Amino acid sequence: MITKPLLIQACLIGILSCGIFVSWWTTLTFLLSDTPFSYNAFDIGLFGLCGIISICLAPFLGRFVDRVHPWTGTLAGLTLQLVVAVISVTTARLSVGAVIVTAPSYSWDKP
Repeated sequence: MITKPLLIQACLIGILSCGIFVSWWTTLTFLLSDTPFSYNAFDIGLFGLCGIISICLAPFLGRFVDRVHPWTGTLAGLTLQLVVAVISVTTARLSVGAVIVTAPSYSWDKP
């Protein structure tokens, strides 16, 4: 029945990664537009620039993951995404600094 299990596995990893990524950025916009921050759309958009750091780090991290087993690297990346998303969303009400620090480290696993 299942002729390409590796393809199915890759699709599931992509779905999980995209789901965590989109839910984090969507939640972030609601947190930053509400009190105590009350940022406008432009200020919230500037947080997207923090994600550029992860784009710059992607080639280096990709080479590192190529040295280890791909499954281990992917699992570590998904776990990192989930942990950082939980930390930043739960601490965002206390300080915007937590969001700024976790934004670049959040999307390391994105292809």
